Amino acid sequence: MWDKFHEELTEFKQALAHETPERQQAELGDLLFSLLQLARWCNLDPEAALQGTNQRFIQRFQKMEANAERPLSDYTLEELETLWQEAKARLAQEE
Repeated sequence: MWDKFHEELTEFKQALAHETPERQQAELGDLLFSLLQLARWCNLDPEAALQGTNQRFIQRFQKMEANAERPLSDYTLEELETLWQEAKARLAQEE
């Protein structure tokens, strides 16, 4: 399974560098499918994993908004990254 994942990752990278957006999207689909298969091979639930990631993203983003002193659109990418890392650390402390 790992070999297949790495094969699909290589094909995706190559498509990003040299192929059309349609081909890139097709290779991304193949890569995602290989990740699903890898998760199942490891006895993990890929849907639950993605739902958990989405929930953590929402919590972190909400924490960023709550801690921001101005609209997020007024922050630079570096400042947003700092807010993100602070939100992530605060949520980890709350666990």
